[in-house]
Amino acid sequence: VTMEMGAGETQWLTVPIMNIATSGSVFIPAPFDGALGRMKIATNGETLDVGEVHVNLAGVLVTGLSISLDQSGQGAGEVYSTVATGANTVSEGDAIQVQWDGGASSQMHATEVDCIVAIEVLPV
Repeated sequence: VTMEMGAGETQWLTVPIMNIATSGSVFIPAPFDGALGRMKIATNGETLDVGEVHVNLAGVLVTGLSISLDQSGQGAGEVYSTVATGANTVSEGDAIQVQWDGGASSQMHATEVDCIVAIEVLPV
């Protein structure tokens, strides 16, 4: 285990998805050697169609870290959560990829963040 700041403590990495209706991805560096735990997503407006958000490591899907955003119509503040069950070990500096398929259209304004993704990194 590295001695980077925060090593030995659970950390949450957060990343915004600006437009959930357009497919894309973003990469976040792992802060230390560890394992990915939970993923949570909070929406900032109503989701109109079904879309998927998932996490990859080196191009491989992290087992369990995939969430389908539904058409619940609950609006802002809807929270989704899931737990990694495999293929979730990271080394300091590994690129953690958050990817979405663009299937979830929304009623958010173009200048607003559609949702926030939070990923838990656990020390090993």
